[in-house]
Amino acid sequence: MVGIKEPLELAEWKNKSVSFDWEYMFAKTDFGYELESQGKALKTIAELADAGGVIPTVSQIYDTGINAGNLKRATKDVESGHMLGKVVVSGDF
Repeated sequence: MVGIKEPLELAEWKNKSVSFDWEYMFAKTDFGYELESQGKALKTIAELADAGGVIPTVSQIYDTGINAGNLKRATKDVESGHMLGKVVVSGDF
């Protein structure tokens, strides 16, 4: 689920000129809006990563295969709520 657990009380911030913006990564695909732009964005990110211009934050790598054990470990890591960066599961199925 994507969302928040409690209502956001934003009215008290109005007079301080604070803005709140919500970015939902599946908005384009959910609504069929300019889907080809997703591929262009991913291509740009891949080129930047290949050139060393984007450095991903990876906390844990499970590289002994894509299997139930590694998926359970990765899920447990993420659900702990204490991850900084990404968990990568890679290898053969």
